[in-house]
Amino acid sequence: MLFAAISALLAVQTPPPASDDIVVTGQRLTADSARRYVTEITRPVDGQLPRFRQPVCPAVIGLPDEHAAALVARVRKVASHVRIPVAPEGCGANLRVIVVDDAPQFMSELKRQKPEFFAGMLNADVDRLMADQGPVRAWTVTQVQNEDGHVFAATKSGQSVFDRASKDRVSSGDEPAGSASNMPRPDGGSGTMRIRSASIIKETTLQAMLDSYVVIESGAVTGKSTTQLADYVTMRAIGGAIPPGKDMVVDTILTLFEDARETPISLRASDLAYLKSLYSGSGTMRGAQQLNRITKAVLKTSPSQGE
Repeated sequence: MLFAAISALLAVQTPPPASDDIVVTGQRLTADSARRYVTEITRPVDGQLPRFRQPVCPAVIGLPDEHAAALVARVRKVASHVRIPVAPEGCGANLRVIVVDDAPQFMSELKRQKPEFFAGMLNADVDRLMADQGPVRAWTVTQVQNEDGHVFAATKSGQSVFDRASKDRVSSGDEPAGSASNMPRPDGGSGTMRIRSASIIKETTLQAMLDSYVVIESGAVTGKSTTQLADYVTMRAIGGAIPPGKDMVVDTILTLFEDARETPISLRASDLAYLKSLYSGSGTMRGAQQLNRITKAVLKTSPSQGE
């Protein structure tokens, strides 16, 4: 099995202690800095910001049990704090953190042996992921759904081909990846998607995350606390966020692996506002509306001039 070789990995040094409390302070922001932060870290899929519709179930591979459990607990705590549904213990993982010694080699083998882990992604995006030279690779498997979680299906198995049909996308094969097999399907594999509403300001469909993956090189983990790692993973895997440019002035946990910057100890106020706003609004909003909504939420975390 592909992950069997990971079980013996890592002799990770004990990371520095960090508080498990979710306590953040606001940073003085301008409308421009807030918008730039949101714009740079978002990664729209077909014009919308994807998010989990099913409860989040995190799992960690490649860390000692104690650190893995602490990381999972922190991800769950942050998700619950911003009111993102979390699955009960014993659930089937749909958020996987994988720590390996050699990320390029692991990614190459994963693509060769388990291409369904990249199902629905544009080939160009997979190529960029494989070419990434940083210590972290993160991606999500997404699916187009209607308001009720139904998908366009053309087979009796109910497997979606609505957002997989393009020749520029990776095929998911005969079996969907991870929790995708548990997503709602239309009965009988009909070739249509039923839409219950229509609007000039919203889309009739949304981008749903089915699975999220974060692969981290073991050398980059050393010296990081479980709180830092978990908060970073939460933004990447649940928020679908990407690290901003190197000259970003807004504090964010997404700069955790940038050597030239001061290391954030946990999620920043802007990060929490991003997550909460992303998951509290309608998933059928158009991308521009989602960005505006999130930007306003981030800006509200800025202290007033008198503080």
